[in-house]
Amino acid sequence: MKVSKTQITEQRLRNALRRLLDGQPERTKADGKISLLRINKEAGCSQGLIYKYPEVIADARVAIKHHIAKQKSQVGLESQSAGVAKEARLRAERDKQAELKHRYREQRDNFQALADDTVKRESALLFRCHELQLELNQYDSSKIVLLHGKTDVKE
Repeated sequence: MKVSKTQITEQRLRNALRRLLDGQPERTKADGKISLLRINKEAGCSQGLIYKYPEVIADARVAIKHHIAKQKSQVGLESQSAGVAKEARLRAERDKQAELKHRYREQRDNFQALADDTVKRESALLFRCHELQLELNQYDSSKIVLLHGKTDVKE
């Protein structure tokens, strides 16, 4: 059985379509785009030769439609998984913010307790100073010797 040139060319076009669908082109960019012109270029045929093979064109159009639908569903899944990843990232950020707020409130409460203790201690010291002042006022001032204005008296 002899294979004709037409059959060889048709097989080259079908193989080119398969390579493009598999994402492993040899003569064109591997960007996932498929068209009749790309199939023609991938097969290494002269421009417009694919239009002489209506069966290949019909099969290619069906395959291209399926390929486009598959890409759209993958994009949908990718965007859905991107949405899930974004949601997880946002949840992690929210949890981190909640932890930071909790730590901030704890520190604020600790500082407030320290400030309250300091105010209590200062009040107690001021009250003790007041008590000592009252006690000093009760002594006879003639018996008190001033230390800072002391003069040496020679006898």
